Amino acid sequence: MATAGATLDDDLSLGAFASALRQGGGRDETTGAAVDGTTLALVTAGVAATRTFVPGWRALASLSFDVPIAGRNELAGVDVGVSILRVWP
Repeated sequence: MATAGATLDDDLSLGAFASALRQGGGRDETTGAAVDGTTLALVTAGVAATRTFVPGWRALASLSFDVPIAGRNELAGVDVGVSILRVWP
């Protein structure tokens, strides 16, 4: 996993992230032999931002992609998230 972020002077925070996961292949239950083509992979990349809109409250928005670049049997998708956060000083 890799992340980077910055907080700017005007109550704005920005971030980016990327992660990669790989699951080994399956095995045949009767023989214990490896089953070809059953390895799974997931590569996700995204960005996020928070901004204070009134004192003590922040809005968080994020956008991430499951990128199908690691091989066969991969998930692909897009996720959009919006949250309101209560913060205490």
